[in-house]
Amino acid sequence: MELVRPFDFSVLSGVHVLDENKESVDLGTLFSSTNGKGIIIFRRHFNCFVCSFQLSKLIQAGTELAQEGFPVVIIAPEGPGGIAQYRERYSIPEAVRILVDPKKAAYEKLSFTRQANVFYNLFFDRQTWARISEGMSQARAGGFTEAGTSLRVAFADVQQQGGLLLAQTADGTGALFKQGLFGEVFPTLQEVRKLLLQPDEPTEPTEVNVDEQKAQE
Repeated sequence: MELVRPFDFSVLSGVHVLDENKESVDLGTLFSSTNGKGIIIFRRHFNCFVCSFQLSKLIQAGTELAQEGFPVVIIAPEGPGGIAQYRERYSIPEAVRILVDPKKAAYEKLSFTRQANVFYNLFFDRQTWARISEGMSQARAGGFTEAGTSLRVAFADVQQQGGLLLAQTADGTGALFKQGLFGEVFPTLQEVRKLLLQPDEPTEPTEVNVDEQKAQE
């Protein structure tokens, strides 16, 4: 995945999404009770079972992460009618908040695009198809099968880009992972925890021996 870091979470201030009751939620105030700390998972759509498999450990750790001060929020570019079904299907913990962005306001603000050449790569690029097949096999082996009805999948925007946003990492800045074409893997729970809890080690200046450098030249 492409990593945008540092990322300024304030760009989402004033961007509104909806909860299961169709109530408006300002993303800029989403983590006001946790001093700006939190995690947002931007789904391509609720029915991608490969993404669901890759994100399962992070989502199931949602209660624990919330207790540690890092609430987890899931957002999808759909209507609020799919929230309850999605939560039930994957036994999403109540501590994990699920919101929707039917107008894709947040997705546009984060420059999440609708990826071009998706269907061409899907059917004509062997490497792309190999990555997809491997991801599907891993998901099924992990107990995840195709989610939702075929009709819902058919109408989902499979070209939509998603990602993972850490509002504030250990160094005080944010980080945004942007999903690439098919086959890219979301960061693991361990990788997310490291970014949230462990500041980057400062890079020590490298001492250069001038005589050795001249000799090599």
